[in-house]
Amino acid sequence: MTSLQKRLSFGVAMMMAVLLTLGGLTVYPAIKSILLDQFDQALLAEVRALTAPVTPGSQGFSLRFTEQSAPEFRAESAAVFFEVRSADGALISKSPSMGAMALPFPAVVSSDPVFFEMTLPGSQAGRAVALRLSLSNGLIKDDAAFDLVFARGTHRLDRALRTVMTGLLAGGVVLLLATVVLVRKVTRAGLRPISDLACQVTKIDSRTLSGDISFKAGAEELVPIVDQLNSLLVRLRSSFEKERLFSANVAHELLTPVTELRALSENAIRWSNDPEATSRFAQDVLETSRQVERLVRVLLTLARSDCDDFAPEYSEVDLVQILKQLAVQNRNRIEARKLTMVLDLPGLLSIRSDRASCESIFQNLFENAIEHCSTGGNICCRHEHAAQSVFIFIENTNPGLTLQDIPKIWEPFWRKDPARSDRAHAGLGLALVKSLAHVAGFEITAALTALGLVRMTVKIPDAKNP
Repeated sequence: MTSLQKRLSFGVAMMMAVLLTLGGLTVYPAIKSILLDQFDQALLAEVRALTAPVTPGSQGFSLRFTEQSAPEFRAESAAVFFEVRSADGALISKSPSMGAMALPFPAVVSSDPVFFEMTLPGSQAGRAVALRLSLSNGLIKDDAAFDLVFARGTHRLDRALRTVMTGLLAGGVVLLLATVVLVRKVTRAGLRPISDLACQVTKIDSRTLSGDISFKAGAEELVPIVDQLNSLLVRLRSSFEKERLFSANVAHELLTPVTELRALSENAIRWSNDPEATSRFAQDVLETSRQVERLVRVLLTLARSDCDDFAPEYSEVDLVQILKQLAVQNRNRIEARKLTMVLDLPGLLSIRSDRASCESIFQNLFENAIEHCSTGGNICCRHEHAAQSVFIFIENTNPGLTLQDIPKIWEPFWRKDPARSDRAHAGLGLALVKSLAHVAGFEITAALTALGLVRMTVKIPDAKNP
């Protein structure tokens, strides 16, 4: 896996290489053009000097240099070359260094100098200037003219250009390497807050969730990340605390029946010769086992509803039918506690949801209302419509519940009695309701009314009431 620092260094190095290449492609031609122009002007100046009239101030030109044996024109020198022809192309003179070779002439030669590259004797590169020399001093007719080609080897110019090219390449390489080194140092310093943040994050485990992540000033870009990480740590601390509390509550709830089962088994063994006592112990074992079974089933349902792969089976569900059936099923318990239940429901209330989840949600809400309603109290199940949603209200009298207790009723294993003397309930019913409601897409809340009633509100979206 490539580090961010390496990616930044590589990216900057590549951009620098591209810029240096573009710079070299721009600078080198410019330098070459300047050197060529200087070489050409020097070549032309040399021609002007050689063809200048002998008598100062006179007009025309002189070809006396062709009669002289200057060292640079000799064959053994092979440094400077010239060739003079008449306007009709007849050879007038050429430098001894030419030997049997002839210098090329442009197709059109005029008084304006023409510069061009050529290959000189000995296969050496050279550069030449061609121009027409006109005589106007009265010695020859005014229309008499001569064409001159003057050439010189470019080995010094080529060496200078190679030096420039080598310097540009070497400078580019050195600059590129220096850029890589500097970029690595700068990025390492710039990314140090990220490294420090990563170091702090790697040290976090379940035992070190109490502290927050901090960072040094000057890294404002990390503020949102650090804030989100600290917020995540808060949620993790809360989740771990709930997990520890949940595990402790599960262990406590299971310890009591398991202890009873052990005591009953020991007593059954001790009184094995007494059939009546053994039968009584067996009944107690069966009842305790059923309590454990109910607890385990609720825990499994809670775990299943919290899984991401839990897939409800959606279908058309008549909610009124479910509520009426639950009221009938709990009739005996309602009558035993001398409660009054009122159902204020329409003839039909169709929703698209998971039927099993709906039955479990309202069964637990009914059981909670029945068990915690004061003896001789009232239970009311009614509905209200609002836009595309329907609200189901289940209200019951419960004078023992306070406003401070409302947020706690959704916590697993929470019971108003801190001694947990009521062994018939483990305090998981409303926690299961909350979890199943979330899966089904319902919103459920609890509140105390001004009349002292406990009101459970279930908001169901997209309900149909024909």
